[in-house]
Amino acid sequence: ALAPAELAVRSDVIELLGREARVHTCDLAPFERIRTIGILPRDLTIEAGELSPTQKVRRRVVERLYAGLIDAVMPVVA
Repeated sequence: ALAPAELAVRSDVIELLGREARVHTCDLAPFERIRTIGILPRDLTIEAGELSPTQKVRRRVVERLYAGLIDAVMPVVA
């Protein structure tokens, strides 16, 4: 079995999850559909400060830690 960090960078895994996301959002309006995905190398945790004690995502922390991945999957808006 491969570690999550190894799976997160495999092109076949990214393509499979992207296909599944498109299949499950095809009935949505075009602006609501998932166009690209990024996969984190590990789960978010309370210990790393990415989740609050009530399991809510701390958006600012996640945006700061994963800025490179977010930039890679976000379309450029002019």
